[in-house]
Amino acid sequence: TSMKGLSKSRYTAFCQCPKNLWLKVFKPEEATIDAGVEARFEQGNMVGDLAMGLFGEYKEAHAEKPDGSLDLAKMVEQTRQWMQEGVETICEASFTYDREHVVENVTLPPDKPWFTKWTESHYCAVDILRKNGDGWDIYEVKSTSFPEFNGNEAKLEKYAPDIAYQKWVLKKCGVKVTGTYLVCLNSDYVRQGDLDLQQLFVVIDMKELVENEYTKVSTR
Repeated sequence: TSMKGLSKSRYTAFCQCPKNLWLKVFKPEEATIDAGVEARFEQGNMVGDLAMGLFGEYKEAHAEKPDGSLDLAKMVEQTRQWMQEGVETICEASFTYDREHVVENVTLPPDKPWFTKWTESHYCAVDILRKNGDGWDIYEVKSTSFPEFNGNEAKLEKYAPDIAYQKWVLKKCGVKVTGTYLVCLNSDYVRQGDLDLQQLFVVIDMKELVENEYTKVSTR
């Protein structure tokens, strides 16, 4: 049995370019990040931190291993515990779904049985997971501006694969997903006095676009 992890960023990379995903997995040393990309990463982190307070109080799933890397298993456990405790807003809500693949009707040498099956681990972290009745809403935060999207026509469909993947993983983990939303910066907002998060961000219902993309997730 072998295992390759598939996160939402890798899934989205595949949707944009299969070769891009191959490089990320098998030749990460060839991936290059220029100064402009790093600046956008930093901007995205700042926007994400602000967006966490959009609905008031929240808990953020975060845990690190001794070497400083993220402890995803502990973050998944934190998320599960907080959901059970009734925490209404969880940021970086983490989920893992393991799917086993079995190849049937294939004759292989008896000393190599492991080639007939493998486990595919799917991980995602939801930017904001919000309790809604007996289910949960997914909010994906982007640092782009809306409605103009930095002067260009808004093409919301490009964000659908990311959100659809999150919905798929959550449903496989037994979570009832009641809504899927995109959170962007409001380009019309002019700050006067204290920063108003309700005015700073625009929340867009992605239900139809995500539903159109959702059926493709398990086939990719």
